[in-house]
Amino acid sequence: MGYIDMLNTYAPTLTMGASFMMLIVTCIYVFFTAKQAVSSHKSLMESVKQFKEAKQPCLVPNVKEVTGCAFDTSEYLRIQFNFYYQLKNVGDSPALTVYTIATMHLKHSATDKFVIAHLMPNYSHSISINEIVDSNFHFETDAFREILLDVEISRVKNLKRIETNPSQTPYKGPSLQLIILYQNLQEQWYKTTFEQELLNVEKEIESESKQTMEIGYKKYENVDNSKICDGDRFIGCMINPVYSTLHQSKISQEDVKKILKEYSNRD
Repeated sequence: MGYIDMLNTYAPTLTMGASFMMLIVTCIYVFFTAKQAVSSHKSLMESVKQFKEAKQPCLVPNVKEVTGCAFDTSEYLRIQFNFYYQLKNVGDSPALTVYTIATMHLKHSATDKFVIAHLMPNYSHSISINEIVDSNFHFETDAFREILLDVEISRVKNLKRIETNPSQTPYKGPSLQLIILYQNLQEQWYKTTFEQELLNVEKEIESESKQTMEIGYKKYENVDNSKICDGDRFIGCMINPVYSTLHQSKISQEDVKKILKEYSNRD
């Protein structure tokens, strides 16, 4: 009877203690459940973020035509060497705030040198999925003469190599380099770097045959840098695009600002 009397005496205390323990257990359960919910939410949001990032714009350039001309300005002989190109968005999201910077990488100058195209950068507000945008840029007189000299040096070196060591790979000529900067819908920046070799520059010459002139047939010859005259027209020959290089990467906004500052407002 003493044991039963003791239980009866401390029953309220035992009940309160058991309730308190249940409260602690419940609080712990709620805490870890909430923590697990937060973790699950974070995991879900990370998955959503990765899914969104997987659907990115991807801009691929394609050089369509390279032409040039020389004309007398009464003060000097001005030359413009034009590149007509396309940008296609082959990605799964629109490309926004698109900047394109064009340079020519000279391989045979005294130092490793990049010649900058006139009035860089080119700008497009946006390029939609599968959209193709046409654009162009050009190199001015001094830049063209440097490019032409690099082409001439590579041609002479290759002719010599054919005579002395034809099994060796040919010397490369100057290469066009395009740097394309653009944003995705999350305002993250991406950079596409494209490089394609310029094989040769030729001058259009008048055909001696009236018949070939009537059908639009044109003849070309190598350009002599010292004999360019008013009215001369040129055509550039690029290497097959399968031998070009294309690299895509993320880039910080700070690096984008540095690149744009370096190339903006330069002739």
